[in-house]
Amino acid sequence: KSGAAESEAAKKDTMTTAIVLPVHTWEMLRSVALKRAAAGGRLSVSAVIAALAERHRAELEREIREG
Repeated sequence: KSGAAESEAAKKDTMTTAIVLPVHTWEMLRSVALKRAAAGGRLSVSAVIAALAERHRAELEREIREG
């Protein structure tokens, strides 16, 4: 796929949103994103949050079910 086609496909699987976080939480997430970027990844706080959500998926889904 071309870069533009891949970008369009990625947009269909994502949602842009805004969240409000305490400053210390934002700084921690940004630091992790910077460390990952230095290791060859992309600087993305969103990717850090998505990875955390996936890592805790079972726990979060259990919370949804059990209220």
